[in-house]
Amino acid sequence: MIEFKNVSFKYAGGKRQCLKNINLKIKEGESVLICGDSGCGKTSLTRLINGIIPHYYEGDFGGQCLIDNIATNEMTLEKISYKVGSVFQNPKSQFFTTDTTSELVFGCENMGFSEEEIFLRLEKTAKELEIKKLMARNIFELSGGEKQLVACGSISCSNQNIVVLDEPSSNLDFQATKRLEKVIKTWKAQGKTIIIAEHRLYYLKNLIDRVIYMKDGQIKKEMSGEDFFELSDNEALNKGLRILNLKSLENIKIKKKSFKDDKSVKIRNFKWFYKNKKGIDIDNLTLPSKGVVALIGENGAGKSTFSQIMAGMIKVGTVEMGNKVLKAGDRIKSSFLVMQDVNRQLFTESVLDELFLSMEKEDEKLAQDILLEFDLVKERDSHPLALSGGQKQRVAVADAKASARKIIIFDEPSSGLDYSHMKQVAGMMQAMAKEGKLVIVVTHDPELILSACDYVVEIHEGRVKTKYVLDERNKDNLIEFFKNDYVRKERSKMNVKKEKNKKNTWMTLTAYGGKWQWMIYLSLILSATSTVLGIIPYINIFEILRQLVSKLPDMEKIVNQAYMVVLFMVLSAFTYFLAITFSHLFAFHIETGIRTSMMKKLLKLPLGFFCNNSSGKLRKIIDDNASLTHDLMAHHTPDISGAAVFPIAMLIILFKFDFRFGLVSIIALLMNIVFMIPMFAGNNKEYVKKNLEAQEEMSSAAVEYVRGIPVVKIFQQTVYSFRAFKESVDNYAKFAMGYTKMARKWMVLIMISTNFVGIFMTITGIVLINKAFEVEKIVPLVLFYVLFTTLCLSYFTRLVQAGKNFATASEVVKKLEFIENAKSQTFGKLSKVEDCSIHMENITFRYDSLSEKVLDNFSIDIPAGTTLALVGESGSGKSSIACLIPRFYDPEEGIVKIGNVNVKDYSREALMNAVSFVFQNHHLFKESILENLKEGKPDATNEEIMEALKKASCEDLIRKLPDGLGTKIGSQGVYLSGGEEQRLLLARAFLKEAPILVLDEATAFTDPENEHLIQEAFRQLRKGKTTLMIAHRLTSIIDADKIAVIKKGKVAEIGSHEELLKKNGIYKKMWDEYKSTAKWKVKRKENMAC
Repeated sequence: MIEFKNVSFKYAGGKRQCLKNINLKIKEGESVLICGDSGCGKTSLTRLINGIIPHYYEGDFGGQCLIDNIATNEMTLEKISYKVGSVFQNPKSQFFTTDTTSELVFGCENMGFSEEEIFLRLEKTAKELEIKKLMARNIFELSGGEKQLVACGSISCSNQNIVVLDEPSSNLDFQATKRLEKVIKTWKAQGKTIIIAEHRLYYLKNLIDRVIYMKDGQIKKEMSGEDFFELSDNEALNKGLRILNLKSLENIKIKKKSFKDDKSVKIRNFKWFYKNKKGIDIDNLTLPSKGVVALIGENGAGKSTFSQIMAGMIKVGTVEMGNKVLKAGDRIKSSFLVMQDVNRQLFTESVLDELFLSMEKEDEKLAQDILLEFDLVKERDSHPLALSGGQKQRVAVADAKASARKIIIFDEPSSGLDYSHMKQVAGMMQAMAKEGKLVIVVTHDPELILSACDYVVEIHEGRVKTKYVLDERNKDNLIEFFKNDYVRKERSKMNVKKEKNKKNTWMTLTAYGGKWQWMIYLSLILSATSTVLGIIPYINIFEILRQLVSKLPDMEKIVNQAYMVVLFMVLSAFTYFLAITFSHLFAFHIETGIRTSMMKKLLKLPLGFFCNNSSGKLRKIIDDNASLTHDLMAHHTPDISGAAVFPIAMLIILFKFDFRFGLVSIIALLMNIVFMIPMFAGNNKEYVKKNLEAQEEMSSAAVEYVRGIPVVKIFQQTVYSFRAFKESVDNYAKFAMGYTKMARKWMVLIMISTNFVGIFMTITGIVLINKAFEVEKIVPLVLFYVLFTTLCLSYFTRLVQAGKNFATASEVVKKLEFIENAKSQTFGKLSKVEDCSIHMENITFRYDSLSEKVLDNFSIDIPAGTTLALVGESGSGKSSIACLIPRFYDPEEGIVKIGNVNVKDYSREALMNAVSFVFQNHHLFKESILENLKEGKPDATNEEIMEALKKASCEDLIRKLPDGLGTKIGSQGVYLSGGEEQRLLLARAFLKEAPILVLDEATAFTDPENEHLIQEAFRQLRKGKTTLMIAHRLTSIIDADKIAVIKKGKVAEIGSHEELLKKNGIYKKMWDEYKSTAKWKVKRKENMAC
């Protein structure tokens, strides 16, 4: 049970009491709605229940809030969290992890439940809330509704008996709200106590037992849920409440609208796509220059993207207003965007200063008028972020009013607003429109649209589905949209699923062409036109042949027909030339798009992906496969268009003059097709795939062979030393020869059937002549059908070749999707590492190519500023441990933390800036030494560079080089020894000055002289840094703070050098063996035979 006894509260620094003498009891299992206007105290009441007041928000607190007869101010937040779960207006504010599954079980883990119990709870929650499809997803890629479901799911997993929801539907579309309703219904059936503070009310009917109506921090009225939802529209409006039933939308009156096209706003080329292909694709859109435009559509339709383009934040498209064309840069200066999450655009210390910030010139009188208009006078000197959600929303809208921009864009401006304040915002929008501003509103709120908007644009899957003036006649369209939103959304999902299943090679490839896709469609039209133009002359040729064999040929008619042949042939050739031109241009755009897209993807993949996939294989996939698509798009795509039109025209022509010759032609064509099928059917169906795989294997082996040529020369080995390369060549040759031998008999039959067309036609003609047909009628037919059937065969050959290339392209797409679908790493938003201690907890890790675990339940801590050395036999997991810190790989299970923060919560930049690496394999680029050093710190000064070189003992090395720091490394400059390269890498690490240092066998290939210098540099570099060292030379790690012996993926021993020697264990044995090997000497054997 929950009980409030004489509760009063005022926030620290606040000007007024937000709660006054609250007395309330909520029974166990009861569902209670708390409603009222913005700032009435709803949110503060919920904060008392979940303990945020007074444990987080401090202030003057009086009375008691009791849960199970214990005061919340006497309990810790941890104890309260066992009893109370919370769902906030913005679910992002309560997420602690970056993936959904981790977030769902976060509470359970903190409560100390066993792994089995957590798993059972997770399965139960996923089934009850129907959220299995949301598991193991990146939270930042979810829609608002999906995020809210995850927040609800985390409560279900933790299974608290009390659930507090603070305006949970304010940012949701109707479909997401429907899902939220279903979740609350599930909780109610489970007997949970539910408290909801909300402005959007219609979806709560049949869910609420009791309603608490608040005003000015006091409870003004209590009533049953049944009585509350029986209130009339006027009674609800008088209390400042939003509609209680969607049917009430029909009662909202709309003023008559009229727009003149001569003052319209013209939007062009709003095209932008994200990686998931969602975005916006609008060629042209005309809006009224004066008025309020509502932008509606389901979540993910592209509304927010449209807003960002309109505001100039995404730099595409143009907007024509009056006589001016506004590009992206112009729109930034001319527009004001009120974001959905207003916390991101409130910057100052007071509401008044916030208004001044939006004005071109501070005007206190105007600011005071705006404060009065938006009921913010009392909050004038309050900090914007200390206000309620609805009040912050009004401040952001007031900022828009204060700006002098021509275009005002609102993204969900009524979020968290009660009825009266929603009407205020609506009135302000209308006033702005009358001043000549273009006001665009992105919203899921039908009340706001009906109260404020003049025009509606519905966006569906990035395109304009419909647009209309919002008047009484069209009001039903809008209401129907919102009433049917849930059903429509579900159907849309099914259609999207079907479309995904239908997605083919053509769609995938053309998508890489981006905005140039129109070129290939124009090419298809031109190619089809060329085909038709190329067939027409054969009709003229038949007329010429008939005249030539007639007894009295009409020469004038022959000449005219000849002119027509030439004309149509020229037109056909010219049209085909244009088709090929456009298809070639588009093919180049596709190649560019593929390479660009693949490179962007590769930059986001973890290092492990490149370890498992050779550079030769990746080069083949990206470069060679991109080139393979060129022939398909440049030549065969236009041919397919022509071939698609040709059969219809072919049948008409074949049977136009004589059906008997037409049948003979059809038989000849069918014979060709029958002979072609075996080459691409049955066991040969996978030919294209196997051919590409063989080429890929050969390419990969060739690259690896070329890289190994220096080793081959040093050890005087032949090409057979690289057995993989020769075997790949032999495999490809064997495969190609086998297919060629199989296909030769069918190619012979195809050639025979093609070349015997003339014989077949002649035989047919002779048979017909013998049956008393006139020779002068038969001869033209024979000649014509020989010519035309040959043309038909050439088109079918084109079609088969194009089909083969499409099969090739299909395999190319699969290869590209191999990279596209590779799992990218997602990073958090923490921009700086504060604490540099490292903690690895229960890590399980294996490489994708291995079934055996490399690390098994591995845990270790490295305090900030200390050095931990890892030793152990090769393959024990030492390098794998090092690679997990900078997220070259992610563990299968367990958590890697830097400063008690999961490494996944840091941004990529933060992680890379915090860690320096020096590996046994040197990574110097083929550029100057200066440029190589600056990779660690691009803005480094000359003094900093020289100091780093001095610390790394590189001064003598730089002095002896021909161009000093400007000396290039590689074939165009100098080659350095392994030790010299290692010292330069150390200089780069000194220059970077990262607080965490990873040294993986950094002295493995150095000579004794260089090793001494490098060890001295290491000692300087490690000072004050958290260091992880991996070494086989034990003398290099004896001064480490701790040494861990790794065996089969686990810590076998740990301690300092002296402590481990005293244990007389694995490390002591390794140390004794190392000392004994250090005494080995190479002696000359006397009397050796020469």
